Amino acid sequence: MIDERSNHRSSAPVQQFPSLTGLRFLCALAVFLTHAWYVADVFRDSRIRQGVKAVLPLGMVGVSVFFVLSGFVLTWSARPQEPARAFWRRRAAKIYPNHLVVWVVLLVFVAVTGSAVTGGHGSGVPWLPALANLLLLHAWSPDPAYTAGLNIVTWSLAVEAFCYLLFPFLLRQVRRLPERWLWAAAGAAVLTVWLVAVVASLCHGGRTVPDVGVSQYEFWIPYFFPLGRLPEFVLGMLLARLARSGRAVAPGIGWSALALVLALGAGLGTLPFAFLPAAVTVVPVAALILSAAAADRAGRRTWLARPRLVRLGAESFAFYVVHWPVIMIAHWLLGGGRWSTPVAFGATGGFLLLALLVARLMHRHVELPAMGRWSRPRRPALSASVPPQRRASVTTPDRPRS
Repeated sequence: MIDERSNHRSSAPVQQFPSLTGLRFLCALAVFLTHAWYVADVFRDSRIRQGVKAVLPLGMVGVSVFFVLSGFVLTWSARPQEPARAFWRRRAAKIYPNHLVVWVVLLVFVAVTGSAVTGGHGSGVPWLPALANLLLLHAWSPDPAYTAGLNIVTWSLAVEAFCYLLFPFLLRQVRRLPERWLWAAAGAAVLTVWLVAVVASLCHGGRTVPDVGVSQYEFWIPYFFPLGRLPEFVLGMLLARLARSGRAVAPGIGWSALALVLALGAGLGTLPFAFLPAAVTVVPVAALILSAAAADRAGRRTWLARPRLVRLGAESFAFYVVHWPVIMIAHWLLGGGRWSTPVAFGATGGFLLLALLVARLMHRHVELPAMGRWSRPRRPALSASVPPQRRASVTTPDRPRS
């Protein structure tokens, strides 16, 4: 889950999307509730524990929105003729500093307390999963000790890193598509998302995922596997081109959100698990993103663009990265275990406020300084043919930060 916004000076101002920024925070909040209620397992009442399982699909939808939205905004704000290395450097400056800081904190916590990390076996430091996590390679393994180990949320950063690696090459192909083919290409991307789910639903090998009741591969392929999530990112890229071309159809934020809820409800009752992470909601997600972007481009005020929600959205990447460590460490400090319903809800509110506070500090003191330092282009080498008296006037122009 990455904030791709750019605020640079250029010949043409970069379109800002406050509604999409606000949407990003709501998706991050859905993921937070999934981890606070379902993964941390803080409720003692068994009926409440069954009820909060409803947040699991919402968290999965939130992650799907992140991937489609990432492809959309990166394509929309792509700089003409930017070298691939410059793009990769900017993306690394965006995601890696926060990831590194949290990784170190969690590693120290696990080493000092001996607490088992989510997805691990036993206690102590899982060194190989931790190394894979540091390098953002862990989502390529179906073993939950890797995909969910240490910081449970960073598997999506591994998926994003893979998408970023391919983005400069994919962008060339997407830009070459004639406008009349864009809807067909977007339809093909949607069908590919469904094909991934079909393939995953046929995979019944490996261990059974606890509480979900499906095989390890049926869970991993449509949810964690970077190749399995790539079609959503590509769909976002195609949606950006559709929006620019004027060929996009935007049904409206309210109708799109309603369609998303209805699709998810229908899928929960009729489809295998493999279709829930993305396939069953991919069309409403695309409609929601197109609708929010269309409203922002037209200058229409939406409830997603409220200033407080937009501010939280701007900090949502830091919130996404830190929220699980905050939940895990705070839960441990409070003695762990399950609590009565009022105490569990109160603790959840405390976890949320603390995660928002830590996220703001991370955003201001880690994320933004790193972007300011490493997102700028390197100063070009001065040619020997430039007269000495003119060299002092050769400067590096400001570049966008994203």
